[in-house]
Amino acid sequence: DCLATDPEIADAAATPYLDLVATVLGGYALARAAVLAAQHLDAAGDDIDFYTAKLATAHIFATAILPHASAREREIRDSTPLLTTYPETLI
Repeated sequence: DCLATDPEIADAAATPYLDLVATVLGGYALARAAVLAAQHLDAAGDDIDFYTAKLATAHIFATAILPHASAREREIRDSTPLLTTYPETLI
């Protein structure tokens, strides 16, 4: 894998990788918060708006933001061959 052996190619792909990781980890954190919110919703009392907002935020993220992770993964995978064929003299 050229990303493992060529630091310049790894540097060129770093931003998309960081974006992918941040999106996936953000989704994971929001999913965990949603599970806890759902567990506490019945006994929420005055905090019902707080728990409802946690569920809504996780839902919005899962439907509007998280799908971009698969597109970012494809971008990383598809652009790697392009990075390896770019003429060094043009850098």
